[in-house]
Amino acid sequence: MAYLPTEPSGAGNQPDRRRSLWFRSPPYINPKIVEDLSSWVSEAIDSDQIVAIDVAGAQHSNRYALRNPVEVRTLASALHPRVCVSDPPDSQGISQSFCYEFIGETASRYAVLKTYASASDGMDTFTNVLIVTFSCDKNLEGKNRLLLTKMGEFALPLGAKQEVKLEDNRVVMSGVSRQTLIQLPTSANTSCR
Repeated sequence: MAYLPTEPSGAGNQPDRRRSLWFRSPPYINPKIVEDLSSWVSEAIDSDQIVAIDVAGAQHSNRYALRNPVEVRTLASALHPRVCVSDPPDSQGISQSFCYEFIGETASRYAVLKTYASASDGMDTFTNVLIVTFSCDKNLEGKNRLLLTKMGEFALPLGAKQEVKLEDNRVVMSGVSRQTLIQLPTSANTSCR
């Protein structure tokens, strides 16, 4: 069972910056948590049914921790590892997998992830850019929660090699035929008190 520590190693005295460490170093945020924030391939990309998850509470919950183990793949072409989880095969022998790769954190502290959803039947891999932020909240009993909140999601074209990079508060997606710039707000509300 993986637990998110209060202070990941290397966090120092930077309470807001430490949270993105969970995307790029152990203990990684379970990919199923990130997948729950993502839109289904069969839905419109802007259909935000689930927009926030108490990541600290969810990480060690039965819903996420008792699923298949998390696999960490180190790719020579990537700065950060690809963190994946695969479901067991269904009745037709097809298994689904979901991965995320941390691209970086903007100057205004939005975490930018590249996500990959695929099936073992040889269908395409669907790749999206998911923008999230961390914030603090209290439940009705006054207990603190650390929320992972979806700010936006963008589908990348199938089959095209897409480069995703950050420039200050902009996400730049470059592909075969076009370049897309996404300007993010200059401030993310990430304070926890």
